[in-house]
Amino acid sequence: MNFSKYLPLLAAFGLTTTGAFAQLVNPHYSNYQSVLGGTSAEYQWGTYTSETRPAGVAASVSGISSQWPLGIAPISGAGIVFRGNQSFGSETTDFLSGASPNSGGIYTFFSATHFQIQSTSPLAGTKTLVLQIAAAEGQTSGGSATPFLSSPTLTLTTSSGTFIDIAPQYSQLSEQMQQVIFGGPQNIDRYDFQWDLTSIPSFAGNVTGYTINWQEGFHAILFGQDVTESSTVRTTNALVPEPSAGVAMVGGLGLLLGLRRLRGVTFA
Repeated sequence: MNFSKYLPLLAAFGLTTTGAFAQLVNPHYSNYQSVLGGTSAEYQWGTYTSETRPAGVAASVSGISSQWPLGIAPISGAGIVFRGNQSFGSETTDFLSGASPNSGGIYTFFSATHFQIQSTSPLAGTKTLVLQIAAAEGQTSGGSATPFLSSPTLTLTTSSGTFIDIAPQYSQLSEQMQQVIFGGPQNIDRYDFQWDLTSIPSFAGNVTGYTINWQEGFHAILFGQDVTESSTVRTTNALVPEPSAGVAMVGGLGLLLGLRRLRGVTFA
């Protein structure tokens, strides 16, 4: 999908303006390997642009799930991919250009897009998972700003059975930058989520695979994700807030979006 051809339509709805996009956002992730300890593995995705699509994504991709048959591999590592989940259907997204005046990222356009991370060969003895997601907030169908329409849930496959739609034990907004665009605030967030697998009733045996599913809002922009697997049992909150929220994640960012989103949430 060519985003530029929709600019007149977006302008008619007050959603964009010439030159409103700006510098590429490079996600910043906390080092949860050092926080969790034990044996660990980390996988990162980021710098989504139309110029540098990750491996497995064709140049003509618009985001329909059938166009992501192999998923998107992380920057390094194997046995884990990012893609649209089974609910993705005909939802459309676009890999935005990182060249001026655009900002990069995966834009959910006029659909509320379902995403999924799937691992088929997790770290042996995995007991804790931490997910980090960096994105510009989207909207609900009613126009209210939201970080997610559906927050991440975990489906876990083990040698003792499958456990479905597990909510994280801990979650937090770890970084945020707020920009004023067209007179209204726009939030760029990094949310972190933690699962202690040993807290799942009847959990036993080795983890043989998992999926993490979530749904972005309308007009959200996804900049990247990070997954940390650890052999450590962590029953308390390991999530680490950054002291200078948003600065590292979007360093050098001017105006981010040409999307006029309705009012965001103001954080003190």
